[in-house]
Amino acid sequence: MGIRSIRSAISPAVIRRLPSFELADPEEVPIVTGVRMAAAMGMDIAAWRDRSGKTPPKEAMVHGYVLWLLADLFDSLIEKPGAMDQLMRDLRGNGRRGALLFCCWDRSCCG
Repeated sequence: MGIRSIRSAISPAVIRRLPSFELADPEEVPIVTGVRMAAAMGMDIAAWRDRSGKTPPKEAMVHGYVLWLLADLFDSLIEKPGAMDQLMRDLRGNGRRGALLFCCWDRSCCG
């Protein structure tokens, strides 16, 4: 299975889980779904999202839930809780901020 196939299979599974988060505004799910599909297609997700203007806080929260679900999936697949958290800390500690931009849609959270 190629990387695009994996991304295409994971995105719908993650999107289906969003309603389980009480604070995930259902009105924000379509744009979040668009971002995930852009990622599945290998597109620049920050550029794709930027075409819709500034990211509102309610949407940013839903993106956060998506990232949490993806991190949880990664940790589960390798059977090592906290592995994604450690990877992100290591990347940030090594000055690899570009790797973190996938979570910073409007770049304001990257400091």
